[in-house]
Amino acid sequence: MITRERGILITLTVLALSGTGVLARHTADAATIPPVGIHRALTAGDDGVVTIQFLGDTMLGDGAEDTVTTDAARLTALMAGFADGDISIANAEGPITDREVRSGLGTRAYAYASQPKVAGVLAATGVDIFSLANNHSMDVGLDGLRDTQRLLADAGVLTWGAGATAAEAEVPLLLDTPNGTIGVLAVGEDFGSDRRATATTPGTIPATPQRLQRGVDLARAAGADLVVAFVHWGDNYQPVNDEQRSVARMLVDAGVNLVVGTGPHVTQPVEVIDGVPIAWSLGNFVFTTPGRFAGYSAEGYGLSLTLVIGADGSTRFDWRCLVTDNLRTDYQARPCTPSETLHVLPFLNSSLTVAGTVGTMPSPLRLKPAPGYAAPTTTSSGTSP
Repeated sequence: MITRERGILITLTVLALSGTGVLARHTADAATIPPVGIHRALTAGDDGVVTIQFLGDTMLGDGAEDTVTTDAARLTALMAGFADGDISIANAEGPITDREVRSGLGTRAYAYASQPKVAGVLAATGVDIFSLANNHSMDVGLDGLRDTQRLLADAGVLTWGAGATAAEAEVPLLLDTPNGTIGVLAVGEDFGSDRRATATTPGTIPATPQRLQRGVDLARAAGADLVVAFVHWGDNYQPVNDEQRSVARMLVDAGVNLVVGTGPHVTQPVEVIDGVPIAWSLGNFVFTTPGRFAGYSAEGYGLSLTLVIGADGSTRFDWRCLVTDNLRTDYQARPCTPSETLHVLPFLNSSLTVAGTVGTMPSPLRLKPAPGYAAPTTTSSGTSP
């Protein structure tokens, strides 16, 4: 087995944090945690519903580099309208920059750098926010990271999850909805000393008990009613591994309410651990490497997970799939047909039901009713008048 190494209404509040390397588990008063976060406001539709969509690994280049040069929009053309959440979040697996991939990558077999034009192409897909907490965001060093952040910001896309120091990388995302605030942490495995953010060096936040607890505490201090962990982990083209399960346990113990994973480039099932839903892997969104699905007897599908929040504060999970095997699609990811949906979605979890190209799954998450929400009235017979 080969293990992989490891705008828009925006309010950005950045407060000075006392970075001291790896932080001990925070047990002090919430008042001692600085209220730092990247806030994004969401408004409900006419039906009172708010939707938060999560998508998988995203990168345009590599095997489709020639197409990026000549007609980059072709690579995402079939996905038009797929990223349709009130907020859509994905993982940007690699820097967007015209700088060269840095030397000294050691034993890493793969490194990426997408052309600057890719930022606009990705923005046009409808993705609003990209996580940079992955093993490729530092492939071109801090300069490449800064290019990525700047180019996506210029295209109207927010980023979070990596930075020049741990104090920058650990800042949570806060989605302010009529039903309350949802904090989203961007974390990953420990991708090595050259990608691990510290008090003085750039990178991402590794999944240790101390760092995960710190992330939850930061999100709660900034006003989060629920906390989601968007995690990059796992082995390429493989089932859920022991390290994923260990990190999931840490997240549950830290007080996370939902875990959404990316990284393996294939779909993995959904489980519930102590009442916390764990979506182990969404697979790819638009990711243009040739792929090695056949070599691992794996299927090239990706997933969209949408958290649907009702006006009454109730929630559910809506699932869709997409075809991501580039040898099958000629580097044009596309939504699943109804038959493909029936092939993929029912195996995620036994509680999931499919209608057409959408799978619905109950959610244990609960938020407060939106302001002005009035519960339906009932007659003595128990039915609405």
